[in-house]
Amino acid sequence: ELYLICMNPASEKNIFFLEKSLKLLEQEDVSRLRPYLVYEREKSRFMADTPPFSGWDIHWVDPAELAARQLLLLPGFPDILPLDRLQDGAAHEKLSLALLGFSKTAEFLYEYLSSCVQTAGLSVTFYLLDKNTSENSAWFLKSNPGLASLISFVPLDLEPETPEFYDFFSDSSTKLDGLFFLGEDSSQNVRLALQLREWLEKQGRPVPFFLLGQNIWGDRLVLDACRVSCFGLTEQIYSYDVFIEEKLDAMAKAVHLYYSDFRQSSGDPDALWKKASLYEKMSSRALALHFPWKARCAGFEIVPLQNSDPKTPSGSVFEK
Repeated sequence: ELYLICMNPASEKNIFFLEKSLKLLEQEDVSRLRPYLVYEREKSRFMADTPPFSGWDIHWVDPAELAARQLLLLPGFPDILPLDRLQDGAAHEKLSLALLGFSKTAEFLYEYLSSCVQTAGLSVTFYLLDKNTSENSAWFLKSNPGLASLISFVPLDLEPETPEFYDFFSDSSTKLDGLFFLGEDSSQNVRLALQLREWLEKQGRPVPFFLLGQNIWGDRLVLDACRVSCFGLTEQIYSYDVFIEEKLDAMAKAVHLYYSDFRQSSGDPDALWKKASLYEKMSSRALALHFPWKARCAGFEIVPLQNSDPKTPSGSVFEK
C-alpha cells in the first residue's frame, strides 16, 4: 500500500496539498493509494462529497476523534463493564459514567460510548459534573434527540473542589463505573485527577480514572502510579493502530456489508465500502469499536494471538 498522509497542524494546508496531489494523480494507477487527511469533522462532512475528493476513499481524520477512538482501543477499557453484571450475553445493570471538563473529544466520546447501548440490557447514564460540561454538551444533545432518548444525561453543574463537589462522590447512592477528565487544560486535568483520586481512596471507593492529555510527559509516571489511564497523547493517537486503523477498517467493512445485505444492496465488500458516504463509514467504525464490548458480554475476552510459527500472521483471538 502507498500512504499519502497530510497532517500539518494547519488543516487548510492539508486540504490544499491533497487537492493538488489528487489532480496530479488523476491519470495514474492509484489502486494502492491510501490518502489520510487531518481535518476537522464538521468540515470534512461537506468536503467529502466535493470534487476532486468525492471519487476517493479518503480517511478524514480529526485529532479529537482519534483521542476518543484510542481510549476505546485501550486493552483494559472494557473492564469498566464488570463481569458480575453480565449473564447470557446481556448486561443487567446500568453503566454510570461521570465527565468533568469539556473539549471537542467529549462529543466523540459521547458518540462512541453511546453505541454500547446496543449491548442487550445495558443502559448508560452520563453525569455532567460541572457547568462547563453541561453548557457545551447542549448542542450535541439537541442535534441527537434520538440518542438522548436512549441515554440518560444528568447535568449537575457542580463547581470543582467545592464541598458540594466532594459530597457527590461521597454519597453512598453514587456508584460510578468510570470518571473522565476531558478539559482542554491538561495540567488542570492532572491536578484534579490526583486530588480526587486521593479523596476517593480515603473514602474506600475506587473508580477507574481516564484522563485526556497531550503534553503531560512530566506527569506520566505519577499518573501511572496512581492508576490513572491517559489517552489522547500525540504518540498515542498518531500510532499505526489508531491513525492508520487497518484492523478497525476491516471490521467496519464487515459491519457495513452486513447492513448493506440487510438493505438488499449486496456486492463486493471493497466496492460497497468505497461507495459508502462519510457518515456511513464513521457509523460503521463506531460499531466496530465495540466488538470488545460485545465479546465481553458473550463471556469472551479478545487477547493477542501468540504464534510460534513465523509464517502464521499475527492477530487476535477470542478466549472463553
